[in-house]
Amino acid sequence: MNGIEIRVFCKYAVKAGAKQAPGLMNVHGWMGGPAIDQGYVNDGWAVMAHDYSGLTKREHHTKYPKTMGHGHMDAREKGFKLIYDSMPDGSQMIDPKATSHYLWNAIQRRALSYLLAQKEVDPDRIGAKGYSYGGTIMWNMGMDPRVKAVVAYFGIGWINYYRDRSVWKHNLPYKDVPKSPGQALFLSAVAPQAHAPYITAASLWLSGSNDHHGGHERGCDTFKKFKA
Repeated sequence: MNGIEIRVFCKYAVKAGAKQAPGLMNVHGWMGGPAIDQGYVNDGWAVMAHDYSGLTKREHHTKYPKTMGHGHMDAREKGFKLIYDSMPDGSQMIDPKATSHYLWNAIQRRALSYLLAQKEVDPDRIGAKGYSYGGTIMWNMGMDPRVKAVVAYFGIGWINYYRDRSVWKHNLPYKDVPKSPGQALFLSAVAPQAHAPYITAASLWLSGSNDHHGGHERGCDTFKKFKA
């Protein structure tokens, strides 16, 4: 990735002898790890789960090289910093591919390719579902033409700038906070809601009113950005 090898830990399950099985990407939450949704396997699906958190406290995990240490969810404990709109030295982000979010998006695309490479899988029937932050990166997955449908649990985006700086949609009076150059670039290129105009998969967002992962009051605005 970006010319550097990353070893991604995955789990895969399918019924023995299955043929032309629909495929499912099952994406974990922020500090979670890959898990097989056995109910789908029992129903005849081929299920792929991958680790993007890179938590080394688990025996098996995705191995980020030092140059991409910001991919670890516990980056701070390892002497790194998660990269969003600013770089570790405090400068503004000028390349979206330098962000942690880009790494997580790219890794799930590679895991999807691995799922499609399995002999039991029907490449024309692929879906994906993500929980919490896995739901947040699901909006990137939804614009991959290989995926026919996605479900995002909780994650909807609108975190960077909007939640981080309390720019709530229904503030009275509305709080208009200037964006830094890095924030403006992140919001235009990497933020989940930036993917909405390019999504081709059927998309479902499931959330609870008391779950605060993301800027939920702007959740419906994501769907307004979809193509007809």
